[in-house]
Amino acid sequence: IGGGANRLVCFFEGADFRGPNFCARPGESDRNLGSWGRRIMSIRIDGRAAVDVCTQRNFGNCSTFRSDVRVLNRMLQNNVGSFYVHR
Repeated sequence: IGGGANRLVCFFEGADFRGPNFCARPGESDRNLGSWGRRIMSIRIDGRAAVDVCTQRNFGNCSTFRSDVRVLNRMLQNNVGSFYVHR
C-alpha cells in the first residue's frame, strides 16, 4: 500500500498551499532554512510522511505534523529554522 515515492512534504509561502514552495522526502532535512524559514505559512503532506518543523536551527523547539497544515500556528508562522521529514 503506497511506496515511498509518493511520500512528500511541501512547504508553501502562502496560506492554503499557495505561492512559491519547495518539497522534501522522508530522510531529507535542513538544519538551517535561512530566509526560506521566514516565509513558510503552510505545509502539505502527501502519503504517509511526517515532518518535524522547528523554530530554531539545528532542530530546536520542534512540532511534529502528520497531516496538512493550511495555516501554521503563530509560533511557526514565518519562523521555521529547520525541519526533518520522516515516515
